[in-house]
Amino acid sequence: MNATVAKMRSELRGYLDESIKAYPSKPRTEWVFDWPSQLTLVVNQIFWTHEVDEAFANIGKDKDAMKKYSETQVKQLTDLIALTRTELPNQREPRS
Repeated sequence: MNATVAKMRSELRGYLDESIKAYPSKPRTEWVFDWPSQLTLVVNQIFWTHEVDEAFANIGKDKDAMKKYSETQVKQLTDLIALTRTELPNQREPRS
């Protein structure tokens, strides 16, 4: 059982690395369908933290940096909300 858990962790680390690299390459509303939900949550948190740090770092140059980032976040959330209101594709049928 420990070997199975270790293998799953190793595979997830690999997928996590791939999903982080893929995040900037396509719209978030498309990217989210490419990865397991746990990984999308982790990667979203990683990028949110990085972007908030950038906004704080830019406050000295742009007093509205945090407000602008807040607007970006609202847009991203609005896009995801709109996505949930569309007809989503069926999941693959389970194997028998």
